[in-house]
Amino acid sequence: MADYSVPPDEMLAAATAPGRGYIGLHIEQGVPILDRDLNLLHDLIASTVRNVVARYIGDGTHANASGFLVSALPAGQNSQDFQITADGGHFPGTCLVDGILLTLPTAITYGSQLEDHLTTPAADRTDVVFLDVTVVEEDFTANADLANEHDVGMQTSVRLKPVWRVRVAEGTSELPAAAAGHARYPLALLLRTKGKATIEPHMIKDKRQSGLTLATMEQRLTVLERALLLPAFTGAEFTPHSGAHGDPVAITGTNFDAAPKVFFREETATITSQSATDITALVPTTISVPQGGTTNVHITVATSHGSVTSATEFRVTE
Repeated sequence: MADYSVPPDEMLAAATAPGRGYIGLHIEQGVPILDRDLNLLHDLIASTVRNVVARYIGDGTHANASGFLVSALPAGQNSQDFQITADGGHFPGTCLVDGILLTLPTAITYGSQLEDHLTTPAADRTDVVFLDVTVVEEDFTANADLANEHDVGMQTSVRLKPVWRVRVAEGTSELPAAAAGHARYPLALLLRTKGKATIEPHMIKDKRQSGLTLATMEQRLTVLERALLLPAFTGAEFTPHSGAHGDPVAITGTNFDAAPKVFFREETATITSQSATDITALVPTTISVPQGGTTNVHITVATSHGSVTSATEFRVTE
């Protein structure tokens, strides 16, 4: 830990506590400049950016630089081990976790991290592979430039950098709770086989969220919006199931409230009442019915978000 008048994490916690909620600060003229004010200014901005990215974009990879792909090693190298690489071998790979952009410069193996040693399953087992991320301070012992030997000859600041490790929790598909100051993100599930030490391609199930760009996010939101807002029939779809020209038909469903139109086959029906879940429409007089017979038609409800056609046919009588 560097030398501070007040530890920056304590200052940030106090500044953002309920009842305060500061988002920035201004330095006054003609007064001493305190390290805690400058550090807090940086931390407030960084914390806001991280929160916005984490909450409104999320964790995962974007389309052109997907990193931290868990994949199998070649036979003979895959005993209790796997590799972490970039999709298509396009390095550096990247991943967002809790608003922090992580970089994978080259492929590594799980075992090369000297983290937890994997065990051979005594029964079929699911393990979760995840990123564990924290932010650490780097001082002159790790970066000689911070000693400022060419001018003041002393360390005047430290650097903040994310540190990550790929970890495995055996016997669970759920992400373990993160320690204080850490964030975690699932990369893959290992569907391991009883008594088998090797990790093979068919055992690996990718769990990363991908495509985190504004363009693909908009596309995903559009698909979701359409799925949630499309009209749909419920229950018996409509009652009665037969009627003559001009008779009312009660149609039941959901999402009927966005400028609905009703069609009996291709013929437009007059709507006499309408809500999000119920429409009453009149059987169109333009539907031709043979003398003494009937005509069967499907009913379609169309809104500004899409349309739905009944599975049941309505029988038009004379």
